[in-house]
Amino acid sequence: MIKNEEKKTIKQRPKALKIFSYVISGLLLAAFIFVLVCFVYVIIQTTRGNQATLFGYRLYYVLTDSMEPTLNEKDMIISKSITDTNDYAKVDAQIDVGDIVTFKMILDGKVVQNTHRVVEDVYFDAEKGTYCIKTKGDKQGATIDEPVPIINLEAKMVRKASIVSKLYNFLSTTAGISTLIIIPLALVFISLIYQLVIKIKGYKETPKETEDSNDNKILTKEEKEQRIRELTEQAIKEYLENQNKDKKE
Repeated sequence: MIKNEEKKTIKQRPKALKIFSYVISGLLLAAFIFVLVCFVYVIIQTTRGNQATLFGYRLYYVLTDSMEPTLNEKDMIISKSITDTNDYAKVDAQIDVGDIVTFKMILDGKVVQNTHRVVEDVYFDAEKGTYCIKTKGDKQGATIDEPVPIINLEAKMVRKASIVSKLYNFLSTTAGISTLIIIPLALVFISLIYQLVIKIKGYKETPKETEDSNDNKILTKEEKEQRIRELTEQAIKEYLENQNKDKKE
């Protein structure tokens, strides 16, 4: 026998699972869209020659092996923007010896970005006539770079972005671009299949027998027939008693 509370639980279960599936699908879709928008934004800004900044942080792509073994070629790093680069005191408060910083430099007549480790803190360079720092690559045999004016500093490395690096390198391939299209379609398909399974399961769990409201139990066919006979006999008996009572009066 199935009680009322158990039946209500069975009916409510498919609805709860349906809501849960909608929530999970929504969160996955929102997360995917957020990552996709950020990725597209970074790509667009990089293509235009601008440095993409999100919430004060930047992504840099390592193009050389000058920082091995700390950083390898094609690694990506997350760095925090260095602000107020025209004020040596504020810059000095943001970096220390041992930090890895990204800065602009002139190479073959072009402005490029370089990422090296700070080996000497902010100081005044008389030859350049401005405040500078000194940097050096981690690769064995590397020499100290030319003094870097603090105005050329862009950001200080926070950590390596290994997962983002692998994702970026993968999405830069034909297979990666194809995956970028397939994943949303797959998520929608899986969500539809899941909802269909929940509905089918709900139909199977719905009780087929009718419930007797007085006894709070499911009646079998024989019990229903017996109940009908009893009610019929009781109705006839009450009718006859009422008829006899009217005649006496």
